[in-house]
Amino acid sequence: MILPSRKTPRFFDRVETFEKIDQVLGRVGSNTSFQSIAIFGLGGIGKSSIAARYIEQKIERNEYEAVFWVYGEKTASLRQSFTD
Repeated sequence: MILPSRKTPRFFDRVETFEKIDQVLGRVGSNTSFQSIAIFGLGGIGKSSIAARYIEQKIERNEYEAVFWVYGEKTASLRQSFTD
């Protein structure tokens, strides 16, 4: 798994945010094992840090088999992320 290399040393757990992500990704009754979520907002507010910390926790607990980190700023970067 490759996550962004830059970590925010002053990141404080966002328990409520992580719980909301869990609610979306853990919906009961879903007919597919593939789940996705998009975190969006202005640049520099910590979206990547939230996603990275969330995934780090899930990986440590062996809750996910695969995680795809894609860059979706432009169509070309999104395609390249899936290609990579």
